Amino acid sequence: MTADRTAFAGVWLLLAVAVLTPLDAQAQAKRLVCWTDDMGRKACGDSLPPKYADKPRNIIDPSGRTVKVVPGAPTPEQRVAMEAKARQDAVAQRAAEQQSAYDRALLATYATPQELASLRDDRLASIDTSIELSEASVRRDMVSVAELRARLPAATSKEKPEPRLLKQVTEFEESLADTQHSLAALRKNRETLCNNFTRDIRRFQELKNGAVTFTSPCPVAGSLSSDAAAATDITGVRAFFDHHAELENDFDPAFLDNYAENAVIRIPRLDASGKPVIEERKIADYRAELIKALPAAKQKLETHQYSDIRIEPGKDGRATVSGKRTSTLSKTSEPFYVVVRSSGSGWKIVEAGSQPAP
Repeated sequence: MTADRTAFAGVWLLLAVAVLTPLDAQAQAKRLVCWTDDMGRKACGDSLPPKYADKPRNIIDPSGRTVKVVPGAPTPEQRVAMEAKARQDAVAQRAAEQQSAYDRALLATYATPQELASLRDDRLASIDTSIELSEASVRRDMVSVAELRARLPAATSKEKPEPRLLKQVTEFEESLADTQHSLAALRKNRETLCNNFTRDIRRFQELKNGAVTFTSPCPVAGSLSSDAAAATDITGVRAFFDHHAELENDFDPAFLDNYAENAVIRIPRLDASGKPVIEERKIADYRAELIKALPAAKQKLETHQYSDIRIEPGKDGRATVSGKRTSTLSKTSEPFYVVVRSSGSGWKIVEAGSQPAP
């Protein structure tokens, strides 16, 4: 029994030796690590020296083949470049995701490119209205500023300007600058809206049909106004104004009939605190004062000459007449403006920015 056990153990020992011998042979055939030392020479060994841990290296098998290339640690410059590229890739990825979401929303919201063009025109019409109102405000403010400046002493005069008047001029000029800034912003917003819708109309068709077959140029500013189709009769406006000036210089009360019943006269002045304001007066009140002043004006023979006349078409059949008015008596000049509107019986003055001469 003991002999059998001894024989059996011997068999297992032989089997173990047979199995372990190939593994031991593989362990003896270790792979080499090769690197470049500080002198620029190639070196190889069983392991990489710690001082070269950040250097690139090759793993070589027993047959001399390179089985793996391990890059070294990046230099500070390479690290900066890698980080910059990673940021750029992240930005590009976010942009692609946002564009994809925008494309899905574009297709889900609209059925045709014509719907986009219609929405664009609706929004532009609203902006154009704001632009026209701002332009009118700028024109009024410019007239007010010019009127106030006309009250200042001439540059060659030794007379000192009144401090309150100087303050009024400054504040009106600041108000004018603010309005002009707002007007510029409105025009920029209009341009941006046009560009965005042009892009969206094109993109929608590329996504939907794979080709662009519908084009809709952005309408020019002011063309979407409700009264855009009604051209202002510039010649008629000029004839009306010339006749109005003629009646005025003839001291004929009939010139007051040229004002609409709801006409407004805007006069710049200082309030109780010295702050510049625009006083609005109804023509019904103003007319009585003018009629009362006519005899004295006729006795002095103070008439006015109008020059540098400009006529600008506006909304709702309106037009603005502006220019310079010079007294034939005092030889002083001041700017003026009047806004006229077409009515069933002809033109009527609905607003004036300077006092008509009596």
